[in-house]
Amino acid sequence: MAAAAIVAAQMPGGELLTSPYTPDFLLAGESLDLDDDLPQLAVEALDRVLGDDSEWRSLWGVAEVSEFPQINKLRAVLSGPPELPGQIALI
Repeated sequence: MAAAAIVAAQMPGGELLTSPYTPDFLLAGESLDLDDDLPQLAVEALDRVLGDDSEWRSLWGVAEVSEFPQINKLRAVLSGPPELPGQIALI
């Protein structure tokens, strides 16, 4: 989740990281040059963390995915804006 938060912070709509656990260079305002596939990989990692068979999830008991708004917000930033009907995705 920490790595996904770092990737999301580098994207449009991502929140500035202010946690004392954030790497110093990011707190200083520097950024990362991320590969294009990292946001999708981060989404897949979050999906695994939120999956029914996740150990992390088991620690939270029977909580529903919607009860993790910060994780859902990260996922939304990483997924990018939704495509509009008739919009052509550029590859």
